Amino acid sequence: MRDRKQHASVGNISASFGVSEWQPKDSTASLIERTDQLLYEAKRLGRNRVMPING
Repeated sequence: MRDRKQHASVGNISASFGVSEWQPKDSTASLIERTDQLLYEAKRLGRNRVMPING
């Protein structure tokens, strides 16, 4: 990746995501908690991952 203004390399960028689907029984807090757990699982498995909820 390069900085357009400085024309310099900015190094590597990594991204990990946790993805959940809203369920009728979910509260806002439970949805956020589940998604957060998936995010940390993605990071634990080596970063640069997307962890969807199973089931």
